[in-house]
Amino acid sequence: MTREQAIRAIESRSDARRGGLDGGADLLATGEMGIGNTTVASAIAAAITGAAAERVTGRGTGVDDATLARKVAVVRQALEVNRPTRVMGSTCSRRSAASRSVASSA
Repeated sequence: MTREQAIRAIESRSDARRGGLDGGADLLATGEMGIGNTTVASAIAAAITGAAAERVTGRGTGVDDATLARKVAVVRQALEVNRPTRVMGSTCSRRSAASRSVASSA
């Protein structure tokens, strides 16, 4: 994705952004979709919110039950290894970067 495409994608969601903020959202995040990215995003969401891995980890590209269970285990492992605290997303992202290597095997 080029920079211009990214800007257009974000701007095209401006109504959703405004609606989310007006609706009381505490966090808005943008990202991309690809293999393994939802696992890392789940680890970051769990670290920021304190939610359980099972609560924030989804099927991503539509994986089966066994793969979903493996993704949840990877998120748990990333949190245990990196022990992130509830901090700003950018710091959490850096700490969770190590989970990318673990997540890529999920």
